[in-house]
Amino acid sequence: MNLLSVDASPRVGRSRSRHVAAHLVDVLAERHGAKVTRRDLAQEPPPHLDAAFLDAYSTAPADRTPQHHAALTYSDMLVDEFLAADTVVVSTPMWNFNVPSTLKSWIDHIVRLGRTVSVTDSGFEGLASGKKMYVVLGSGDYYSHGPLAMYDAVTPSLRAAFSFISLHDLEFLRVEGTNQPQTRDSVVAQAIAEIDRRFR
Repeated sequence: MNLLSVDASPRVGRSRSRHVAAHLVDVLAERHGAKVTRRDLAQEPPPHLDAAFLDAYSTAPADRTPQHHAALTYSDMLVDEFLAADTVVVSTPMWNFNVPSTLKSWIDHIVRLGRTVSVTDSGFEGLASGKKMYVVLGSGDYYSHGPLAMYDAVTPSLRAAFSFISLHDLEFLRVEGTNQPQTRDSVVAQAIAEIDRRFR
């Protein structure tokens, strides 16, 4: 199995979502004998889509110039890396009810017409089926239930983006309450215990 680990938090060693995701990756790799590829979006932020990329993207492949191909090189590398994975583990914090812009940029690079989605006579057809994705989502408060649940824009937006390319097997593992005095010291241990219960 090929496993792609994608981390978004810039806090690195202090990130709870990274910590839990790293444990999940280790457990899955051990269980399946997986080869792990790591993509750190904080250490190497994907560029936001610019005019050169959009010009190349909107040009038919047969008509692309060397400059067009150069503009797509980094995105093609990310797409190849993503398509090679059987399982993807994404770790991200929730910021202002959504994901960091680095993760959004990564998604913008891999949701690519002609690479991960095609257009047929009946509409769009995703090309990334058969994968499993886990999203380890850290948040300072509780958004899976209760009065703040309506503000969670992460889960619907990620489900929409990845189902569009036919990655429907997506599961969220939440690390909630990281800013709450009564829970912040226990949430990581609880999440790790749940991973061990389910996957070991």
